[in-house]
Amino acid sequence: MRKIIRDLYLDLEHFNKENVAFHTHYKNITGNGWTQWGDYHYWINHNICTLDSIAVLVREKRYRDCYILLRPVLEAYLIIKLCMLGNRYFYDLLPLDEKGRKESAADLLKRANQDPNLLNNPHFISKKLVRRRKKYWVRLLFNSPPVEKTTVYVPNHYLLAKEYEPDTVYLSDLIIRNRWDDEKSKQIKEVKKRNKNIKENFFDMDCLQDFFKVNKFKTTRSMAIFTHYSFLSKFIHPTVNGYQTISKGNTKGHINNINEVNDYDFLNELLILLYSLFLSIYFVELQLEYFSQQSDLEVDKEYKRVIVEKIKNINEKYSFFWFLYNKPHKFDEVYYKNKRSNMRLKRKFKIPYFVNPLNRLKDLTSFWPDPHGGLYSPPKILSEEL
Repeated sequence: MRKIIRDLYLDLEHFNKENVAFHTHYKNITGNGWTQWGDYHYWINHNICTLDSIAVLVREKRYRDCYILLRPVLEAYLIIKLCMLGNRYFYDLLPLDEKGRKESAADLLKRANQDPNLLNNPHFISKKLVRRRKKYWVRLLFNSPPVEKTTVYVPNHYLLAKEYEPDTVYLSDLIIRNRWDDEKSKQIKEVKKRNKNIKENFFDMDCLQDFFKVNKFKTTRSMAIFTHYSFLSKFIHPTVNGYQTISKGNTKGHINNINEVNDYDFLNELLILLYSLFLSIYFVELQLEYFSQQSDLEVDKEYKRVIVEKIKNINEKYSFFWFLYNKPHKFDEVYYKNKRSNMRLKRKFKIPYFVNPLNRLKDLTSFWPDPHGGLYSPPKILSEEL
């Protein structure tokens, strides 16, 4: 076993424990409490339990199973962050379509400007005409209102997450047929419409990315979330590309034992453990940021100092793993200098985000000539033995 794999297992175990026991590191100084505090711990702990399961499965070389479990944890992190810290939200005002005549962009914007609900709404921030792929709408941006006479804000995503009923989106007709009476059939159809709207406009991946932007949750690149979501999706769906990624083209149609399906692969194990560790760290950081802001709570200062230092050390130790928030590694700079040189491009450009996390990890472990002299060498930690 390489040293980095051993360390990753130990680091993951440590931060999983920190997540579960986070509530022991703060105290209530006023006696006041909010329901969402317990909900946030509860939701995060479920995902930490999944990360713990991944740590077991990756030892058994069940790489596809691990990737399948990682995608919902990534989605959960994005949603939970918005539920905890996303105090800005938006609604999109769409053009009306009457008798085949679509409302023009100018008329749509005029209608938004004259809407009395916006003019008199103290939580309204701004409106903007958006054009994408031959479509247009007006994006209305709002602040979450404080609860009654307090300074506590409950993000819109938290309220929607509590309300959302996935069954009604597709099964409303079955729900109606399985009822003992017909009185609430109309109500069920309204619930279906409401939940479909929540799904498509608040929890869809495109929308999550937009909500991150309006709340100024800065990621390393605009496509960072989609890159990892797309990579993990190839396993959660029965794609041939997903099978080939795990088997590397070495298909085994005939096996005598189910364990023969997977061969040990260092890069898959490494990527899965890196994903798991950083997602666990993101949950710790999320709890630290949120609960430190609560006026009714006091987070232990020494614990906060120690955990921030540990996270800093982890980011330095695994600096080559370019995920959601960290920066590109030296490898990425050398790689794109080579690419720019081969394409004979003299102008400078921002290092784009990569497409395939596993392929990047493979390339990162190789030696690359630097067009400006010298040689890129892989991080020492990737080759150290126990």
